[in-house]
Amino acid sequence: MLQLAQGAFTAAQVKAALHAVGGARRIAYRFAHLTKDDVFIRDITSLVQADQGSISMDSSADQIKRSATLTVKDDGQINWPQDRIQVYAQLCVPPGRILAGQYSGAWVEWPQGIFLLSSPTRKYQGLNRYRDVQAYDAMQVLTDVGFTARCIINEGDNYVEFVKGILTDAGITKINIDPCDKTIPTWMDWSPDTSRLDVANQLLQLINYQTLHVDENGYFTSHPYQTPQVRPEEYVYTTDDQSVIFTGATDTADYFSVPNTWIGVVSEPNDLYLTYTYTNDDPNSPTSTVSRGHAVTKYIDVQATDLDSLQGLVQQQASKDSMIHQVSFSTAIMPIHSYDDVYHFTHKNLGIDSKFEEQSWTMPLQAGGQMQHVANEVVPI
Repeated sequence: MLQLAQGAFTAAQVKAALHAVGGARRIAYRFAHLTKDDVFIRDITSLVQADQGSISMDSSADQIKRSATLTVKDDGQINWPQDRIQVYAQLCVPPGRILAGQYSGAWVEWPQGIFLLSSPTRKYQGLNRYRDVQAYDAMQVLTDVGFTARCIINEGDNYVEFVKGILTDAGITKINIDPCDKTIPTWMDWSPDTSRLDVANQLLQLINYQTLHVDENGYFTSHPYQTPQVRPEEYVYTTDDQSVIFTGATDTADYFSVPNTWIGVVSEPNDLYLTYTYTNDDPNSPTSTVSRGHAVTKYIDVQATDLDSLQGLVQQQASKDSMIHQVSFSTAIMPIHSYDDVYHFTHKNLGIDSKFEEQSWTMPLQAGGQMQHVANEVVPI
């Protein structure tokens, strides 16, 4: 999740404003027109009909994870196939009183993404021309810019540095991938029609890194994967007297076929045969060998560079397979969400009080809108 503390305001003060403690919430949006290199051109807040737009994040998507719908007044100065739009969500802290027609608080803001503008359709309102835009994060570049020859990684090349090279060769300069000292044990190659994104994600998986995603500031990002079981909770949602949760939450779960024993096998890329078995024997887990009284086994054919990476990949799969309790709920606009957030969720009516990992969210760009969330319970394994 994005940082709560902003400027002179503490995290507690900003959280109080988000939860409307001491006054009504005041939410607004700001829009910036950027070049293809993310260089600021001008503020276009007055051109965007914010109440008709939305932003969505799907952490589980294979390719583009962040998208938006925007309605923008066409003043003839936007190069639609090339330029980009950056969105910011703003919050008045504290809500305070209205003095001389204005709120007495100050504004803080969070970036919500930098978007490429795809297929803008024209419509007219009186004498004004508007564009309805389907917008996507810059991951689109890695699917658009293909290889001109076979992509080859040689024995001894560094995994992360090679991935960075794939990105920079496509014109990408905003990269935030953690360094790694692991090197390729034997050469690999891909045909020219393989996307740069597929190659990059395959190499990152071999060392148990996250798949690539583009963050809210436009950086191509990947870090060593950590299961949500070991990650700290970043926020708390609860149905108390300061709740931002609306009524109508639902939850679903199907434990019937969930494995509790995972066997991962590696037989490539370097002709080294590796195997690793992970068993969920946690008595607090409803699907563990202890709770069920028997093993339910899943075999996984894994690509990994060494035993350490294999163990991480098998544990990652075990974590995902076990998180089958899902909740869908809506809140007031919470512009602090990012990618793959982990938080505590308490819902008294549903009898839920547990740690969850956010799978997707959709935020309408209107002050009184309801933000939709889908999250999976983090189960001990």
